[in-house]
Amino acid sequence: MPKAFLIPTESCILKWFGYIVSKICLSTGCRWGETESLRAEQVTPHRLRFVRTKGNKVRTVPISK
Repeated sequence: MPKAFLIPTESCILKWFGYIVSKICLSTGCRWGETESLRAEQVTPHRLRFVRTKGNKVRTVPISK
């Protein structure tokens, strides 16, 4: 009998998203809204580039592994 694939529920996805956003906020000091608005092209292996900031300035934050 084949094993069933687990389909993530909406609440599971939201918990995971909240965990990732809070981890980025705590480790970089960035605001929740700035982190939520990140796009894939703004994330590189060693930096996060925030475009929508409180002061409407582009900001780059270095990150470690």
